Amino acid sequence: MTATGTRSLPELWSLVFSGRNPVWLAIAPVILALADFWATLFFQSPSYWAGNYHLAIDANPAALVALRVHPAMFLLVGLVTCVGWGYAILRLPRGWAIDVALFASIGHAVCVIGWYVR
Repeated sequence: MTATGTRSLPELWSLVFSGRNPVWLAIAPVILALADFWATLFFQSPSYWAGNYHLAIDANPAALVALRVHPAMFLLVGLVTCVGWGYAILRLPRGWAIDVALFASIGHAVCVIGWYVR
């Protein structure tokens, strides 16, 4: 760390790409989760957006409950999900972290595809 409190490029590089689990391992699950959240909100009916939140549609029971409360609640649950995936991927042992990253990535990718074939 430099005298001004900033990190040098090699320090940042080692922080992102080394350690227990590199940060890049969490990028795909988080991006796919965000795409899933966007698709979920985008494909809600016009009557949902008119304030009839009980008309929400989603195959995930937890997301459905959040959507029926309010779109902001759904986004809050989504944010907590992204933070949870990221934290788990960064803190678990390497093999488990890769499994969680694959599980989250594949799961959210399937959900996004599901909205488009619906």
